[in-house]
Formats: sequence, structure tokens, C-alpha cells
Amino acid sequence: MDKLFVLKYMKCEALYYMNWFSDAWGDKGVRLLLKNGNVINYVFSILPRKVKYILLFLLQVSRRKSKYLIIPMGGGTCLDDVFPFCYKYNIIPYIWDCWPNTWKNVLQMVRILHIEKCFISSSLVCNELSREMLNTQFVFVPEGINPWVYQKGDILMNREIDVLELGRKNSLYHDQIIKMDGIKFLYNRNNQYVFPSFSALVSGLSNSKIVICFPRCDTHQNVTGKIETLTQRYWECMLSRCLIVGRAPFELINLIGYNPVIEVEWGNEGEQLLRILNNIEIYQDMVDRNYSVALKFSSWAYRVNDMMKELSYFKVI
Repeated sequence: MDKLFVLKYMKCEALYYMNWFSDAWGDKGVRLLLKNGNVINYVFSILPRKVKYILLFLLQVSRRKSKYLIIPMGGGTCLDDVFPFCYKYNIIPYIWDCWPNTWKNVLQMVRILHIEKCFISSSLVCNELSREMLNTQFVFVPEGINPWVYQKGDILMNREIDVLELGRKNSLYHDQIIKMDGIKFLYNRNNQYVFPSFSALVSGLSNSKIVICFPRCDTHQNVTGKIETLTQRYWECMLSRCLIVGRAPFELINLIGYNPVIEVEWGNEGEQLLRILNNIEIYQDMVDRNYSVALKFSSWAYRVNDMMKELSYFKVI
């Protein structure tokens, strides 16, 4: 694996999920390349898009490259993330949040850098981009996580938080639940996170009975369009032994072989939630099963094994 490197960002809580990805590669013996922020990166980030394209093209053709660099990145930041590494390395992206409004940037990056293999966290996005770039292989690799930083917590009936809603809201569901009396319901207020830090998030999840989860296409269709995909929130809840109420993305069901989510009874939202809370002990077996399955399927180590097979076919490893 002398030809392969993986980029790791400087320690930053906002990018912890990307660094878990990089660390999983490091555990496999792949060398990590640390990305330091500097003036050059900042100047590049504020350049007009067309100027970025020109610079990336010039870097791409400036020299032959024998080494490969896997870069974890977001769809919206991909042009910035490959700079200046594309001068020295052939780039292999792993892309999160590759929503339709980022596809133009992603396809331009792929064309300019002659990227032959690109990993993406959404199967539907892989299908869409494959139609546009026949010479690039887009490979679906679902989001993973570091399972060992989460806490399995106490049994459901002993937990203090009845219902937890993190981040994105399904307004139709939220507006019904907020009317309920007699339950402890935590959710983001006034653009403030429920938990101020990652450690507080981990603790809060492990003390919650129910967590509301919907795919992003159910909460922000203006951003995602019809793109439904698995996000790490489902893994976080399963690893914390919370009961998930909402809707499961099909990628999660396909991966683990069953639906780990209690689907919402629309038109009967409040009554359903109250019924679940009044009988929460009967769901303990379900969350225990979800926990065991998440330990098996959620880790980046599991994903990296599959990615290494792909790269061995590609003769990078």
C-alpha cells in the first residue's frame, strides 16, 4: 500500500465524522496525511469558481502522479478539498452530502482531475452521476461511524428524556408532538443545539427513550430533491439503544435486513407516541437488537474493508 494515502483533517469537533473515516484507514496500515489550514488554502477557497477550475486543470496536467490520496469531503466543498493535493496525488474522493445543488461542482472536479473512482455515501446519487460520467466509476459506500464512542445507556424505562429531536425537523410531525402535555420533549430552539458539545450529545442520547428520525428528503426536500440516503443519526440512536420513531431510509433497511424504526402513524401521531411511552418496556428487545446490529454494520472498519477490495481491483492496493 505504498502508493495509497488518506487525508485527515486537523482536530476539529465539526469534522469528527470525517476523521473517524480517516482513522479507520490508519488502523489498516494506510498512511495518513494531515491537512493543515494555511493562507494558500484560504485564498483558493475565496476565488471565483471559474478561476478554481483553471487552477485545478493546471495542477492536474503539470506532472505525472504515481500516488493516490483518498480525500473525505462534502459535495459542496469538493473543489476546495482537492487543492493543492491534486498536484502530487491522483485523487480518490469519498463524498458526503452530495445533494443535487452540488452535482455541477462534483462533475467538474471529476472531469478536470480525470478521477476514475469516486466513493459516495448515497446509492441514488451514484446512479445519477454515473449517467453523466461514463468514464468514472461511482461506488456507493454508506455512511459509517465510530461505534465505540457512544454509550448503550440504561434500559428504556429508566431514562429521563422521553422524546428527543435533533437538528432537522419534520414540521408536520413536530407540530403535533409539541402540543403534547406531560412528556419531556427536547428539541432545538432558536437555532440553538439541544446539546452544546459532542460529549453532551453522547450522554443525552444514552438517556433518551425515543429519538425522532426522518431522512433528510422528508425534512428538507428543497435541498435533497428525491435523494433519500442513510445518515449517521440512525447509527447514533441504535448505538445508544434509543427507540427510533419516524421513517427509515431504504439503504439502512437493505443493509441490515430489517426496519429498525417505528414508522409514524400519520393522523394519529400524538396517540401513537403516548402509547409507546406508556409501554416503553416492550420495546427493549427491539433496541437491544438494533444495538447489536449497529455494532456489526455501522463501523468504518466494516466499510474500509469493502473499499479496499474496490481499490485492489483498481490496482491501487
